[in-house]
Amino acid sequence: GEVNLSCGTHIHLGYTPDKVFKDNIRAVLDTYAYIERKVFDPIVPISRRKNKYCRQTTSYLNEKYQKVSSRYCKFDSLNECKCLHFEFRQLEGTLDGELLLNWITLHSTIMSDLISHSNDDDYLESLFYKNIFDLLFYYDFDSTMISYFIDRVIKFKSKSIQY
Repeated sequence: GEVNLSCGTHIHLGYTPDKVFKDNIRAVLDTYAYIERKVFDPIVPISRRKNKYCRQTTSYLNEKYQKVSSRYCKFDSLNECKCLHFEFRQLEGTLDGELLLNWITLHSTIMSDLISHSNDDDYLESLFYKNIFDLLFYYDFDSTMISYFIDRVIKFKSKSIQY
């Protein structure tokens, strides 16, 4: 395989309607949009933060689907079972299996938490005060994964981490 600066990694996560209700999607997206800027941006290259293929998430919803620039969520029909589908494109193109596994683990853990608390406004609001370090320790990831992402913060010398 081969990747270059124009490549991006796509991660797809799906949740059945019993896990999230349409009325709560906006709260999930608002919280995720914040986390995207304050948690995920510091661990991706600057080129992935603001470009035409990977724009910031918003919580604008319309009837058929919610298009968030090139990242989106929508309701899909899978075997006649409706599910909420999220696509994440913030990570750079990579063939690094460790990075992929860590990125998927981080996203799926955070999204599952957001979905499970989608009707708890106080809880979702509490996440607005967390940065990458807070969440790495909050979700009790193992030390290898924590070190991996701290190394990425240092590598990309982010100015967007708020303490």
